[in-house]
Amino acid sequence: MPDRLSATVRGDSPVVRGHVIHGRSVDGGGAPLTTTDSAVVLGAGWGGTATFAIADGSFQTKGTITVTASASTPAQATATIVLTFDPAFLLTPKAYAARNGGTGSALICPIVACTTTAMTLTACIIPVAASTYTFDWIVVPSGHPRA
Repeated sequence: MPDRLSATVRGDSPVVRGHVIHGRSVDGGGAPLTTTDSAVVLGAGWGGTATFAIADGSFQTKGTITVTASASTPAQATATIVLTFDPAFLLTPKAYAARNGGTGSALICPIVACTTTAMTLTACIIPVAASTYTFDWIVVPSGHPRA
């Protein structure tokens, strides 16, 4: 009779392979995000002609984005970055983000909010026109869905 207190985790287990937690890869997997990805949307607060660039190796669960605030249209207090999850999480994940460079104010910090379908980063101060802001993020599934 097998020991009930021990367990064997196979190397091909979906929990181990590629750092997957509850069916989500936390170190990549799936299609990488790109600068033209419709899953990423900048809010009006960055200004009318703001742009963004996604760093190589970025996925829905981790990545780096650099936003260039609009030079001609004034930025507003509603500077957000929305990343839509596809597919949606079963439970609301935990998300963490930090500013990691750029030419804009070092005081800007992302306020992170998450739902099962999207992560929203909101700048805590008004972006400076034509400045860049680089943010890193990680999204971690939370809990285990109960049947």
